[in-house]
Amino acid sequence: MTKLVRTRAVAALALACTLSACGEGTLLFGGDFDDKPASVRIRGDVKEQTPSNATRDVVVFVFTNLDATALAAGPPYEKFPRDAGGSLDTSAPPNYDDQESRLLDSAGNFSIPDVESGTITIMFLLDDPEPDGEIDDGDDYAVFSENKSKLVGVKGGRTVTIPEIEIIYDTDPNGGTAFTDEDITTSIETESTDN
Repeated sequence: MTKLVRTRAVAALALACTLSACGEGTLLFGGDFDDKPASVRIRGDVKEQTPSNATRDVVVFVFTNLDATALAAGPPYEKFPRDAGGSLDTSAPPNYDDQESRLLDSAGNFSIPDVESGTITIMFLLDDPEPDGEIDDGDDYAVFSENKSKLVGVKGGRTVTIPEIEIIYDTDPNGGTAFTDEDITTSIETESTDN
């Protein structure tokens, strides 16, 4: 290949790359591009509940970046704080970035996809005999507690698995506690069709 042909080939490649990126702001060389951060999947299984539960729904709530003040204030856990008049103040910073929930299945397992990345807070609600699916003042619920910071700054594209969770429900405004004595694992999420 002559020097002139190589120079023209490089110039043509540069021109093609420039034109293909027009208006996009990002030049891609194969593969998919999505500027939305990948989500997190939270999985777990419940080993024991106190009081034991045979008939009521258990709802698992996952919050991303739940504000510590909102957590300490207790339920209800609403997206925005309330103003002095009791109305939701949508101009204020939100109490959390994302909230997802699922029912615990009959075997005591849960899998919650599409959770935003960040610091994760998990709560378990022993729902009312006539279920409403919301954590209200006076409800039996528990906040998951772990001391190894496995739920802090969880990156997108990960699956967090929490085995053998023990739940102690309480109607106290701060709820009861949920914990595991087993290791919490984090793995890279692979394509899956289960929800």
